[in-house]
Amino acid sequence: MHANFGRNTMRRIYQTLFFCMVMVLGVTVVGCKESKNTPEPEPSDGRGQVTSCVLLRELDLERVYRYAGDSVKKDHLLYPVNCYRMTYMSVYEGEPIETSALVLLPVCDTITTRLCVYMHGTNLPIDANSATQNMPSNYFRANKSGGEVAICALPLASSGFSVVMPDYIGYGDTRAKEHPFVYYPELHYANIDGLRALTRQLELHGRQDVWLGGYSQGGGAALSLHYYI
Repeated sequence: MHANFGRNTMRRIYQTLFFCMVMVLGVTVVGCKESKNTPEPEPSDGRGQVTSCVLLRELDLERVYRYAGDSVKKDHLLYPVNCYRMTYMSVYEGEPIETSALVLLPVCDTITTRLCVYMHGTNLPIDANSATQNMPSNYFRANKSGGEVAICALPLASSGFSVVMPDYIGYGDTRAKEHPFVYYPELHYANIDGLRALTRQLELHGRQDVWLGGYSQGGGAALSLHYYI
């Protein structure tokens, strides 16, 4: 009798959860249909302009294997990767600002038009060095193994994506500014302008395939970037 009671209880729980999921899905679909959101227009104020792009590392496949570790099968790692520190123009609280990002490019015969913006997770600036060093653009100076660069961004680049990892405002060169933590109407600027800067650095025109990814805060940043794109 206890077993039957347990199964019946679980059945009711699953039925309730299923009903809730259907309701959420319905609200989401309706919300999507009624959305009036339009893509953010291309800026005319210099946002996305590249101010510098400096080569940091040239990683052959063997070194890509070592960095990536067991995070991905070697079958998916196809190309060596060149790593750059890129600075570009964005906007913060309505004012122009120069910010930075890590750019990872596969070394192949032609420039890939498969682009990826990978947004890093939460990094608490417990001290001034943390806000400067633990950023994608400073990865090869401060943290030479592990982390999201090694297990996420490098494999993406080695598989054929041109990857940009923005530092966000409030870190790295802009650490004097207050970081707009999970405040997506402000956070998205550095990310969308990083994407623009990548396309300009690669001299791409027209439409490209754009992939968005992120972990922790970066997951929300990816969703917000998709919204504003």
